[in-house]
Amino acid sequence: MSINARTYSLQIIQHPSLGAASGCAEISRLPLSPPLVAQLITYDSMGRIVENDPEHPCLVAHLSLCTPDGCVFTGHGNSVSNKATERQLNRALHGSTVSSPYYVLDMYGRDGIFFVFPDVTVRLEGRYTLCVSLSDLLSS
Repeated sequence: MSINARTYSLQIIQHPSLGAASGCAEISRLPLSPPLVAQLITYDSMGRIVENDPEHPCLVAHLSLCTPDGCVFTGHGNSVSNKATERQLNRALHGSTVSSPYYVLDMYGRDGIFFVFPDVTVRLEGRYTLCVSLSDLLSS
C-alpha cells in the first residue's frame, strides 16, 4: 500500500503453529498459540525504512483464513470456485479478526507499530494459513 510517497508492509513477527478445532463451542474454544503478531514497516520514496514515522494514515489489519497455497476465502484476493467450501471456511475463523495498531517497543527497545490477534480460533479441523491485509480507514 502506498500513500504520500510512503510504502507500507507487514512483517510477521510471531505466527501461530498450533490450534484446537473448536467447532461451534463458544465457551470452550482455545485461541491459536502463540497469537499472530505483525509489525508495520514504513518505507520512504527511496525504499529506505522510516523510523518513528509520526504521519502515517489510520491503518488497520484484517486477518483472513487461507488454504495452505494462499487462496483467501474472504474476498481479499483469489476466490474459491466451490461456494459451499467458501461459505464453510468464512465461518471457520472466529474471534477478533481486525486489529488496530499498537505503538510499543520491539524486542530491541525500538519504537514499533504492531497488529496483534490474541483470541482467534479456527473452528474446523484442517491445515490452514492465516493472511493479514492492511487497510487505510481514511482512503476513499
